[in-house]
Amino acid sequence: MLVACWIAFSVPMAGVCLDSANGVRAWWALRHELAEARAELQALEQKHQGFVAEIDALRNDPFEIERRAREQLQMIFPGERILRCCD
Repeated sequence: MLVACWIAFSVPMAGVCLDSANGVRAWWALRHELAEARAELQALEQKHQGFVAEIDALRNDPFEIERRAREQLQMIFPGERILRCCD
């Protein structure tokens, strides 16, 4: 009798545990989603640290702004010339 009651209870419970909406599959999917979110967070934190370092260089290195102006905007001081070498 006890075995029959246990089977009668455990079979529906196994169905609930394996149900895609509430059971193991949902737990596994959430676990996978959490791992992806953590990886994305780590990548964003590294990108943020790069931006912080860039801001720090622009604020504290007096030649960083000049270097960027020369490289990115091709700016020069009066009297200077730009020489371009082509292969």
